[in-house]
Amino acid sequence: MSFKFVTNEDFVWFTAATRHRTPPHWLDGEIPAGTEAHPVVFVSAEDADAYCAWAGRRLPTDEEAAAVDATRPPFLWEWTSTTENASRVVRCGSWTDRTWNLRASYRVRLDPAYRDVYTGFRCTRKEQANG
Repeated sequence: MSFKFVTNEDFVWFTAATRHRTPPHWLDGEIPAGTEAHPVVFVSAEDADAYCAWAGRRLPTDEEAAAVDATRPPFLWEWTSTTENASRVVRCGSWTDRTWNLRASYRVRLDPAYRDVYTGFRCTRKEQANG
């Protein structure tokens, strides 16, 4: 799995190719100046799924994200492909959370259409790892 979050620059290529909606803080569909290399935020799980499919990849499962996140300090909520009770699991917490939330094991469930400034995503290979 990639340690690199999908960036604004990555996401703009996707939106240009597919006419998918851009994040709401991109005025006139333009990346805010100086944030091209920043992780894309204000994206829903549905947006993340669409991007990963376009890129020939997929969102990681909750378990895959937890395994990778244990090796790096968390700084951004991350969408996963794991669904629980019609919600999607997000992992890790963000730079605005209390210290006890900043751990790989911290997870919450959100509506798949939810978007905010603290949540991004990574993609992983198309096939899912076994056991």
